[in-house]
Amino acid sequence: MIPKEIFLVAIGGSLGAMLRYSIMSLENGSTFPWGTLSVNLIGSFLLGCLACAVTIQGVMSDEMMMLLGVGILGSFTTLSAYSVDTIRLFESGMWFQLFCYVFSTAIIGPTFAYGGWRITNLIS
Repeated sequence: MIPKEIFLVAIGGSLGAMLRYSIMSLENGSTFPWGTLSVNLIGSFLLGCLACAVTIQGVMSDEMMMLLGVGILGSFTTLSAYSVDTIRLFESGMWFQLFCYVFSTAIIGPTFAYGGWRITNLIS
């Protein structure tokens, strides 16, 4: 591992974690995991933008991808919180909310990522 990349990921990770915490604190005790869903959908869209900017457009350096993609968005989004929220909804018998949450994360998340990719490809 390159020390510069480790530093970029660490700085980005701390920023992403703070952003995630800020959004998660807005949930106000809702029974539906809006915070986790929001960060995962927003993160999917933004990571789609970044991936396109790096792989298709070539307008972003690998260092910026380490900072923004791996660091910030890597800590901003989370599968572990999604997994625990899914189990909580399942154990609570909240079937409609469970379906909406799993569907939104599995279908809408990748759709947002694709949208970010396409929009970035169009404007670059």
